[in-house]
Amino acid sequence: MIIEWIDKMIKKSIVLGIVTIMLFASVNIKSEGKNFNDFEKRDFPLMLLNNNSAPEIPSKPSGPTYGEIGNTYSFKTKSKDPDGDQVRYGWDFTGDKVIDKWTSFVSCNLTITSHWEFWFTGDNNISVKAEDEHGLQSNFSEISVIYINTPPRKPIEPTGPNNINRLIAAKFYSLSQDADGDQLWFQWKNGLTISGWTGPFNSSQDCNFTIYWQYSGDYELSVRCKDNYNSISEWSDPLEITVIDPFKVKISHLNFGFIKAKIKNQANECLKNLTWNISISRNRILRNIDVFSNGTIDEIQSLKYATFASDKRIFGRIGIVNIKIRVFTDEIVQEPFEKIIKTYGIIIGRIIFIF
Repeated sequence: MIIEWIDKMIKKSIVLGIVTIMLFASVNIKSEGKNFNDFEKRDFPLMLLNNNSAPEIPSKPSGPTYGEIGNTYSFKTKSKDPDGDQVRYGWDFTGDKVIDKWTSFVSCNLTITSHWEFWFTGDNNISVKAEDEHGLQSNFSEISVIYINTPPRKPIEPTGPNNINRLIAAKFYSLSQDADGDQLWFQWKNGLTISGWTGPFNSSQDCNFTIYWQYSGDYELSVRCKDNYNSISEWSDPLEITVIDPFKVKISHLNFGFIKAKIKNQANECLKNLTWNISISRNRILRNIDVFSNGTIDEIQSLKYATFASDKRIFGRIGIVNIKIRVFTDEIVQEPFEKIIKTYGIIIGRIIFIF
């Protein structure tokens, strides 16, 4: 009898111990449930113990639909929780249904913004799920898509002449490549002046640009490009350019009765149909001096000279005269071009010295 009584007491103690352990575990789980929020998967019915409901599926993420590789973009969403619990949001920015980023817990039904730096070109599928403070999660939201593009490469330095004539058009070339194979449009910068976009050109295809300068001087010409998605490249390295007049006029310093001058064609092209005139006006001493001569030059080959002179001899005078020479052309050049020289001369007999 004693042995049977001891056996019953042992069995009761074992049962009581098991019940005590289960009650302790249940109470501990309830009080420490929040410590499990860092786990994405839970294999025990924690929410049933709390009589909790999962958050609603978050709204479709709102944000840009286009971006460039390496840049950070922002997206917004929100969710309601039937129990009014705080929620946090798990974002999938790569479309693989794996959480890439968890936010902090915030009040439910509050719009939250999350940021992500994109390094995969093409369509990136974005979705989000909500998790309440007890660890119960919603399903993923509707997918939002952002297209990530690669900007074109910096174009090569423009190729073309380094020395050109103002008002005479010159052609320059460049090219660029696009990693996505997009078509390209090019924009050229000449100092402070920027052209419009020209194109389209295929990736690695030569782009040509014709331009002329209105003023002489030193310039830098550079180019950039954009693709179908308006992603813009860097400016190319500049091509240094010197712009000079298409021709220059020089007056002979020593003349005998006539004013003589010559024109040098500094352009690569043949200049045609030039008109010139020379005027010599009187001053206070030589009141009866008033000479005007004019003429034309059919053409001047590149880097060649042409000479012309006044058609009226001046001699037997002493004094100072005003001299003006004008040469004009509207051939070859994009805009009419003229060169005017004003100077003084001293007449001693038939010898004329030009300052």
